[in-house]
Amino acid sequence: MITAYTYVGSRDRGCLCSCDSLFLFPSVHTRFLVALSYFFNGRNLRLVLAVSFLIAGVGAVRCVEAQSVITWEQPASTSNTGDIRAAAPNSEVLYAFNGGNTLSIVGIEFLGGTFDSLPTGMSFSPSAGLSADTAAAGLSESSGSAAYDSLLNNMAYTTSGFQSGVIEFSGLDIGTQYQIQLWFSDQRNAGNNRSMIFGDDGASNGEVSLAADRRDFGENVVGSFVATAQSQRLSMRTSGFGNIHINALVLSSVVPIPQEPINPIAGPNWIVDSTDEWAVAVDQDNSAFQVADGFATSLTDNSVFQSRVQAFTTKQTFQQMVIHQSKEWTADQWQGPSVVDPSIYDDNDVGPSNSSTGDRDAPVFLSPQDGDYWVFDRGGDNRYHGYHSTDMINWVDKGRIGNDPEENGFRWVTTAEYHDGKIFIYTDRPNDHDPSLATIDYVAGSGVVLDSSGNPTDSSGDIIAITDFGVVLGKPEVTINGTTYSLAGGSDNTVFRDPADGQFHMIHEDWSHHNAQRYRWDSNIAGHAVSPDGINGFVFGEAPRPIFLPGNFITQEEATDSHSFTQLNGNVETVELNGIEYFVGYHPERFHLFRLTDQLHAWGDYSMIKVGETYYLFVDDDSPSEGIGLGYWYGDSLNEEFTYGGRLVDGIHPDPGAGFAEGNFLIMMQGNDNDAIFGNDLLSSGPWAEGIEAQAGVDVDGDGQIDVWTEWQPVSEEYSRIEGFTKAYGVEEATLDMSSLPAGYGVSFRLRSESGNVAFDDIEISTVPEPVEILLGDVDLNEAVNFFDISPFIELLSSGQFQAEADINGDGFVDFFDISPFIVTLSQ
Repeated sequence: MITAYTYVGSRDRGCLCSCDSLFLFPSVHTRFLVALSYFFNGRNLRLVLAVSFLIAGVGAVRCVEAQSVITWEQPASTSNTGDIRAAAPNSEVLYAFNGGNTLSIVGIEFLGGTFDSLPTGMSFSPSAGLSADTAAAGLSESSGSAAYDSLLNNMAYTTSGFQSGVIEFSGLDIGTQYQIQLWFSDQRNAGNNRSMIFGDDGASNGEVSLAADRRDFGENVVGSFVATAQSQRLSMRTSGFGNIHINALVLSSVVPIPQEPINPIAGPNWIVDSTDEWAVAVDQDNSAFQVADGFATSLTDNSVFQSRVQAFTTKQTFQQMVIHQSKEWTADQWQGPSVVDPSIYDDNDVGPSNSSTGDRDAPVFLSPQDGDYWVFDRGGDNRYHGYHSTDMINWVDKGRIGNDPEENGFRWVTTAEYHDGKIFIYTDRPNDHDPSLATIDYVAGSGVVLDSSGNPTDSSGDIIAITDFGVVLGKPEVTINGTTYSLAGGSDNTVFRDPADGQFHMIHEDWSHHNAQRYRWDSNIAGHAVSPDGINGFVFGEAPRPIFLPGNFITQEEATDSHSFTQLNGNVETVELNGIEYFVGYHPERFHLFRLTDQLHAWGDYSMIKVGETYYLFVDDDSPSEGIGLGYWYGDSLNEEFTYGGRLVDGIHPDPGAGFAEGNFLIMMQGNDNDAIFGNDLLSSGPWAEGIEAQAGVDVDGDGQIDVWTEWQPVSEEYSRIEGFTKAYGVEEATLDMSSLPAGYGVSFRLRSESGNVAFDDIEISTVPEPVEILLGDVDLNEAVNFFDISPFIELLSSGQFQAEADINGDGFVDFFDISPFIVTLSQ
C-alpha cells in the first residue's frame, strides 16, 4: 500500500511568505496523489513525488522569518536598582549585557563586553569594519549601589563611526512574551543633547529615544514583544553624535504570575486596594499595567486595565465605582498658566507685578474665600505690601505692612493665615530666625482692611494697620562664656489651620544638624509647633516632625570632598556642650550651634495646603547634585513623617506660595536670583492625573461572563474650598455611575489611561443585595417550586409515624408521586 502526503500551509509559527510554508501531513489532497499514481499505474509515481517535494522546496526557500513588533513604554529617569524590571519574580533572564566588567545586580549577572564581544547568542551587524570599545560615562553621584553605579558609568560604543546598527538575539521560543530593557547614560559635557533611538528594525514604525544626561543617571526604557520567530532584532541609531552607545540591556521572558482564583464574595462592596488584591483582580492579558507597591500603574499611553470578573454569592444591584489614584502630585501635572488657560493668562504670571522689573521675593498667597485673593510680596520700596484681587488678574496695592518706624515696614513675610476676621502675618525677626506675628483686621470678601478702631480704611499705597504680637515661637538657647547661641535656628515657616482639629500648625526649619549657610538657609529637619489661636501656645519641638532626615553625625575630619556641601571653610569655631563638640554657625544678628552630618539634601521656605485627607508641603529643594529647585513632600497625618515626592522644577530658588483660586491650584514663585525674570508660576487642576476613562460590566446570569457594559465615561476628581478654611480643600471623588446596569451575580471594570505612568491606588464598587422575592413553596429559594423543595418532607414522612397517612396514592411508598398534587397547588 502506498501512503501519500501533501503539504499544508501554516502562517502561525513565525513565517511571513509569499506562499504558505509547507509541512507534510496526510490530508484530503492525498486522494489527488493516489489518483494520479493509479492513473500512471504506479509507473511514474517517483515523478509525482519528486514534483511534490519540489513544490515543498520552493515554499521553504521563499519563507522569511517575521520580525516581532516591540511595544515601548515611556522612558524613565534612571535612579536606583529598583529600575531593573527583570528582577521581578515574573521574569526569566536570557541575556544581560553591560559596557564594563561583569556585574551582579539584584540577582542578575550582567556580562561585560563590547559590540564585538557580545554574549553568546547575541550578534551585532554590520560587522564589516567594526571596531568597538568601552568608555566612562562621567557619573558624579551615587545611585546607592556600587554595582549599579558601575553599570551606569560605563558605555559600550562603536569606535568606527557606526551611527546605526542592529543587535540580534537568538534562541527565542515562538509565542513567548519577552521584555527588553535598555539603559543610556552619558554625564560628560559631550553627553549634552545626545540621544539613542531604538526600534524593532522596521517591523513597525515604533521607536523610542533615550536622553543621555537626564537627571545625572540618564534614562532607561522597557519594551515588550511576543516572539514570532526564534530570533529578534533591536535596531539602534544615534541622535546628536557619531557612534552607537549603550550602557546595558536585559532581555527576559515574561513568566505568567500564578493567580489565585477569585472567590465569590457576599458583598456589599468589592474593594481592590493592596498589591495582592490588584494581582488577583488583574486580567493576565494586562501587560500594559504593572502591579506593585499597592498600585496598578499604566506603562504606556492609551493603556487599558481589564479586571477579571468578581462573583457574588447573591444577586447584586450595582451603584457606583469610586477610583483613587496615587497621592503623588508629579511635575507633569503642573504647567505654566499660559498653557492651562491662555484665554486669561498671556504669560506665566498669576499674581501682581510689584515693581518696575516685575521681580518678586518669596510671595505669600492667601484666599479667605472664593473671589477674595491676597498676595503679600515685596514692593518697589523693598518692603512687603498687601495686594488684593477678586479675579486673580487685576490687583490693587492695599499698602505697606508693618508700622515699625525704624524698619519702615516688614522686609519679609514668611506665611499668612486668616481666621475670624483677622489676617495673620508671620515674619522672621531677625530674618531666618524667630517666627513673629502681626495681625490685620479684615472682613473676608470685603477687600477692605480696618484701622485700629475697627473702621474701614482705604489704605492703598499707605501703611496697613497691624497689631504686633512679636515672637510667637522661641528657639532653645544656651549661653557659653557670655555668648548666647540658638540650638536650632531657622524659621521660613508655613502656618496652616487644619479642619481636622481647628488648630494652627506651624512647620518651620530646624538648623540643628547642619551648617545652614551651605544650604541657602534651608534644613534637613522640619520642626512642628501647634497653637489653638495662632498666637499663643507654640512650643518648639512639641509635635512630630514632617521632615526628619538628620543624617549621621560626622567630625570635621570626616567631612571629605564628597561632603562638599557641609565642608566648612577655613578655621571654624567649635564649643563644647554637655561633652559634645558643636560647630558655630553664623547668621547676621545671631549665632547658632549645629552638629555636622553627612546628609546633603535640605528643604525649606515651606508652603502647605491640604487636599482631601492629604497634606502637601511645597518647598525649596536644595540638592548638592541638582542645585536648588522646587520640590514637595506629602502625608496623610501631621503626626507622622511625610513622604518625599521629588522635584517639580529645576533651576529656580522658588520660595513658593501655594493655594487654590478660580478652579486651579497654584504655586507662586519668586524670580530667579538677581534677575528681572517674572512668570515662574505654575497651575494644576489637582493631584488627579487627567485623561482617565472608566467602564464597568455585569454578569447578569452568573455564568462568569460579562453580559452588559456601561459606556466609557471620563472620570476625575473635583476640588472645592472647605468653608472657613483658607488652605484646605474638599475632594469630590472620581466616580463611575453604575446605576443603569441590571442586577447580576458578577462585575468587572476597565480603566483607560491616556498617559503612561498613572498609578491607581484603589477602587471600590458599591452594591446592594437584590431583594429576594419568596415564592410560596420555594423552600430552596431557587425561584421555582419543584421536587427539590419537597424532598426534605418526603424523607421526613417516609421515616416517621406519618408514613401510612402520607401514602396518598396507596402504592405502599411515600415518594414524589404522593407529593405531586401539592406541588401543582403551590405552583398555581
